Amino acid sequence: MAQDLRVIFVKLADRMHNIQTLRFHPKEEKKIRIAMETMKVYVPLCKKLGLYQFQIYLENGVFKILHPDEYSQVVHYLRKSYTNADKYINKGIMRIGKLLKDAGMDHYSINGRVKSPYRIYEKLMKKYQTLDFSKVLDVIAFRVVADTVPDCYNALGVIHSHFNPLINKIKDYIAVPKFNNYQSL
Repeated sequence: MAQDLRVIFVKLADRMHNIQTLRFHPKEEKKIRIAMETMKVYVPLCKKLGLYQFQIYLENGVFKILHPDEYSQVVHYLRKSYTNADKYINKGIMRIGKLLKDAGMDHYSINGRVKSPYRIYEKLMKKYQTLDFSKVLDVIAFRVVADTVPDCYNALGVIHSHFNPLINKIKDYIAVPKFNNYQSL
């Protein structure tokens, strides 16, 4: 597997299919074993390779199998509280884009997203040991991608001049990159 990247992609595709059909498997212990193996092996592999969409898909599939009640609670919360998320995301993208353009920045991209059910659950359990959804402040998030490091810091400054930053929540992964060399602010 380590010698040919194509093998990894075939294994990932097979595992994604396994997760899709795992709920129909008759043996509960095998479902749990496959789900746990997916979380321990395949999710970190996706993370290491920068395959974010695959990672999220596998995490949510495993979450649904290992913690079905909590999964249902998180999905219910998202459906109830964020039914108009796309509208808010589009408004946010337009507002941030206008702020950056008015500040003289013209080479960037902006996208927004709703945090995945598993990521909400993981954050609540690791940080707060509760399913109190009011604790998650970043259910909707925006990403601005700029061409250069100075542009990243400039964009952050522009955004902070219009929105109050949460000081304890700022992470500078440009100065101190993550283990997989991912860099962000």
